[in-house]
Amino acid sequence: MDLAKAISSGGRTMNSAHTSQTVSTNIISLKNKCAAIKRRITNTLKKVDSTIGQCGWKATICGFVNDLQEYLIKVKELYDELVSVIPENKH
Repeated sequence: MDLAKAISSGGRTMNSAHTSQTVSTNIISLKNKCAAIKRRITNTLKKVDSTIGQCGWKATICGFVNDLQEYLIKVKELYDELVSVIPENKH
């Protein structure tokens, strides 16, 4: 690699720059997915609180709890994937 190319690419090859960009895109995507699931959990908790306050229906509350358990499993999977994508020095 000649000096001009090294300076313009920050000393990285184009493959390295592309890989870095792909990793960054994956990290952003995973963070967005985690945020979406966090919103689902928050909204479900609000529904549970509201349902308990209004009528306390056990069947409805059990459905919300099942939803929350599903969301927590999804978040765990996404978090594990995120940790595997983020460079170790950024953990």
